[in-house]
Amino acid sequence: MKQDLNFAWRFIDRYENDFLRKMPKDAVSIDVPHTIKQIPFSYFSERDYQLIGTYEKMFSVNKFSINDTALLVFEGIMVKFRVILNNIDFKSYVSAYNKVTIDISDAIKEGENRLLVIVDAREDKLVPPFGGVVDYLSFGGIYREVHLDIVPRVYLAETYVDTTNDGQVSIRYEMVNPDKDKFDLRFEISLDGEVLGRYYEDQFTIDKPKLWSLTSPHLYTLTTMLKSKYGYQETMVRFGFREVSFTKKGFFLNGEYIKLRGLNRHQSYPYVGYAMPQSLQYRDAEIMKQDLGINITRTAHYPPSRHFLDRCDELGLFVLIESPGWQFIGEAPKWQAQYKENIMRMVKDYYNHPSIILWGVRINESADHHDLYAWANDWVHQFDTRRPTGGIRNFKHSEFLEDVYTYNDFVHEGDNIGVEDPKSIIGKDVPYLVTEYGGHMYPTKVYDSEHHRVSQALRHFHILNDIYKYPQISGGIGWVYADYQTHQDFGSGDHICHHGVLDQFRLPKYASFVYASQIEDKPVLEVLSRMQIGDHPKGILGATVVASNVDYIELYKNEEFVAKFLPNRDEYPDLPHPPFIIDDYIGDAILNSGRFSKMDASIVKEALRLGAIKGFSRLGLWQYSKIGLVMVKNKLSYKNLVDLWYQFVTNWGDESTKFTFKGYLKNELVTTKNIEVGHKYHLEVIPDSETMTVGSTFDVLRLVVKVTDEFGFPATYLQQAASIKVSPELAVIGPTIFPITGGQTGVFIRTVTLLGGTGRISIETPDYGKVDLKIKIHKQS
Repeated sequence: MKQDLNFAWRFIDRYENDFLRKMPKDAVSIDVPHTIKQIPFSYFSERDYQLIGTYEKMFSVNKFSINDTALLVFEGIMVKFRVILNNIDFKSYVSAYNKVTIDISDAIKEGENRLLVIVDAREDKLVPPFGGVVDYLSFGGIYREVHLDIVPRVYLAETYVDTTNDGQVSIRYEMVNPDKDKFDLRFEISLDGEVLGRYYEDQFTIDKPKLWSLTSPHLYTLTTMLKSKYGYQETMVRFGFREVSFTKKGFFLNGEYIKLRGLNRHQSYPYVGYAMPQSLQYRDAEIMKQDLGINITRTAHYPPSRHFLDRCDELGLFVLIESPGWQFIGEAPKWQAQYKENIMRMVKDYYNHPSIILWGVRINESADHHDLYAWANDWVHQFDTRRPTGGIRNFKHSEFLEDVYTYNDFVHEGDNIGVEDPKSIIGKDVPYLVTEYGGHMYPTKVYDSEHHRVSQALRHFHILNDIYKYPQISGGIGWVYADYQTHQDFGSGDHICHHGVLDQFRLPKYASFVYASQIEDKPVLEVLSRMQIGDHPKGILGATVVASNVDYIELYKNEEFVAKFLPNRDEYPDLPHPPFIIDDYIGDAILNSGRFSKMDASIVKEALRLGAIKGFSRLGLWQYSKIGLVMVKNKLSYKNLVDLWYQFVTNWGDESTKFTFKGYLKNELVTTKNIEVGHKYHLEVIPDSETMTVGSTFDVLRLVVKVTDEFGFPATYLQQAASIKVSPELAVIGPTIFPITGGQTGVFIRTVTLLGGTGRISIETPDYGKVDLKIKIHKQS
């Protein structure tokens, strides 16, 4: 019997011995997941949350006997904690990123129970990832869910499912049976709710299994039924049939070659760090798969919430999961023992997720350490024969003990090669995967200049192209999915690493469209510019980059056809969908004006076109000579040439200049994007969902808050605050007055009520209006 213990805790941000008897009056009511101290969006100190806090939970147990075992399960507490139940003091535990299960049978009782959890959120140099500098924050608190599991005295602790694509199933399990009592064990396999078979042996075959893949992620359910004289236990795990292979020729899933294209992910959020429930964990996987179109993520640099992996399983999103760490290897026996415990817990806790295709067993970017890493690879290979190991490093010719050489390649600086030839890194042909690129090489904020934001996108385009160029490179995982909080040693002085293709609220920067444009199953066309000359030095617009997966684009200016553009395969020959480079805003307009001969019109157009792209001062001598002859021939003054510039390039004086981009697939118009100067700006609020669900714990919903023009473009350089009010059924996570940065921002709201109902939200700005929303709240049955 599972009993969730997530609601109605009491918490205080200190510890005193008197709390063992009674919590103080100033303890506050909280729910789990919980961060030990909320922090500002930016400009804070990592010292703020490194404290010892005390949690109290009162809970009732209806029935418990000598035939039962009571297991208290903490899915994640940062960093260490001590448990006291009904005045019985259990030992201290290290959780950090690991699930911890404690047998509390000797302390639990029928009726009311008092649980104290004393959490030490201080960074401990004997616990990975700590010991050296770390480029991310760990935060603190009971940041994942808690539950009580009452099972028979003889019980299943873990179940591991191995499969082959021809339908063979092999089950291993860990059982707690202290007196070696007799028991009966039965297995049941189902798919989509339909029972396919029942078995009494732990090895059997499923006829014609449906394979798990990126496009059809079929998930089977194993139900294990254990019966002994102490009672009955039923457990359920999901699994899939699929075979993965990293080879010298690339990556293969079920025998099919697939180029891996992905992003690293930190699990942190504004204000509350790691403490977000299932809905937000799900949403990250959905954004990755459905919005960005990537097929792999790396859980840098630690195991994530099980909810995130559950959603990756359901969506068909590969995962490289990694043991906690960042560059530092401790030589202390206690540090290394914890590292080994982390490896074993990671593999055992997440074993059945078909989305996981690679175990990351090295400390990220650490030096070689033969004994430690030889042990890790040997242990994983003995326990899991289905998946390979990798070890992320950032230097060449590292000792290669794993199955896949996983390497962080930061060679690209904007105007050079995207990635290095794998042979120059390791010196021979081996399975190879790029696990980081970009990121700190070009930090980019949502409110940076357009040129800077486009440059970040172009770097991702260049690197991805070179990853595709080498068929032996299994793929690349860029740094990073979203901006994240970090220690004072890193970031932009604000404790944020602005390395993401999304911001902290998971809102897009231009670089995100690089990945979205590689999607195959829906048309994507994103213009990486507002096409306002005043946003560019000397008013030189330059070439406009369009991220799209269409076959060709037609550009119209004020409804007049300008030109047809093809993907830039000259510069990006290996990328499935190269960017479009729009470098002509004139078309045949000069010729059609009738003022010049065909040849002269061509010369004038080319001079004006190049002037719009790179500026007149950068025209070559030959170009100057040609336009000069045309000016003499047609008796044009310099003022006449300037007038032509105004008329055919800048359109100064016109009421408005409208650019229309039409995208075609197989000669069919599939998408259109209009860009025009905005005149009407308004507040827009978009919830990720119109419903919230109160289940084992509270629910959280993201609201996307924008100020946009009538064409839907955010007011990028807006400087204005907004305020939010919510009804008593809801609460705001973070401040209720917040800036709209880069024209858009996010707000997280959570449920407070334990019942169903309707939550009301009101968001208002001084100049751009007010939006009222209603959110339906459901109580999970």
